Amino acid sequence: MLVGPEDFIRNRQTRTASSGTDNGQFLYVAVNDAGLVKVGITGNPDARLSQLRHASESPVRFAWIAAPQGAAFPIEQDVLRALAEYKHSGEWFTASAETAIGVINTAALRRGENLLVVTLPMARRIVNVTAAGQGVKPRQSTALSILKAVGQMLLGVVLGIALFVFCGVATWTRNILRRSAAL
Repeated sequence: MLVGPEDFIRNRQTRTASSGTDNGQFLYVAVNDAGLVKVGITGNPDARLSQLRHASESPVRFAWIAAPQGAAFPIEQDVLRALAEYKHSGEWFTASAETAIGVINTAALRRGENLLVVTLPMARRIVNVTAAGQGVKPRQSTALSILKAVGQMLLGVVLGIALFVFCGVATWTRNILRRSAAL
C-alpha cells in the first residue's frame, strides 16, 4: 500500500480529547555518549533536545525522529512497555537505538499508524511553519509540508548544478574558439 501526504493529516493546534496530547507531536529516539537510549514524544524537537542536553551528564543527539499519522502518545506508551526489560531510569534504556526504532515501528504498525521519518531540519521547518501559521492549513499534511521543503531544496541544488554546467560549457566553448582563432 502506498502512503501519500493525505495519510499524514494533522492539525497541530488541536488536542486529542482522550489523551490530552497534541496530535502534532513527533516520536524520537535520542542517544547519549554513555550508550543509553531515550524514547519520547515532543511537539518541538529543538526545544526537547536542548532540555535533554541540559539534564544529561553526557552529550545527547537524536538518532531518529518521525511524525506519526495519528497520535504519538499511544505509540510511545506501547514502546515504553515493550522496552521495560531494558529500562535504565525514567525513559532511558540500555537497548540500542536500532532496537528502539524497530520497537517504535512495530508499535505503530500494530496500531495501523504510518510513520514519516524526518530529519531534525525537516522537523524544525514543520514546527516553524506551523507556529507562524503560514502555508499549513488545518487539513494540510505534515508530509506535504516536508515535500514542499524538500522540493525547494532540490530546486536550489538543480539550479546550482545548471549554473555550474553552464559556466563550464561557456569556458570550454571560449577555449575552443580561442584555439580556432589561433589557427
